[in-house]
Amino acid sequence: MSLSAIETRGVDGMIDYACPKCGHDRFQVTAHVAQDWLVGANGEFLETMEECSQVVHWPDDDDVWVCARCGHGNAGKAFKEETNG
Repeated sequence: MSLSAIETRGVDGMIDYACPKCGHDRFQVTAHVAQDWLVGANGEFLETMEECSQVVHWPDDDDVWVCARCGHGNAGKAFKEETNG
């Protein structure tokens, strides 16, 4: 799943995220996902059946976000900006 699939706007649609250093609007973030595995008789991993069967934790304002352009990293809330749209 790409970051563009993650909803990053506030409930009212008035919050965007932008890097305070360079203004870029794309970020590297960590999501926690569940995978479906095929295991053997002893429970050992054999292969991945599905790469992402469920997102357990979506990136939020307390997680570290890293600007994909300049590499500036901080909590997501540090990248929030008010917009007029």
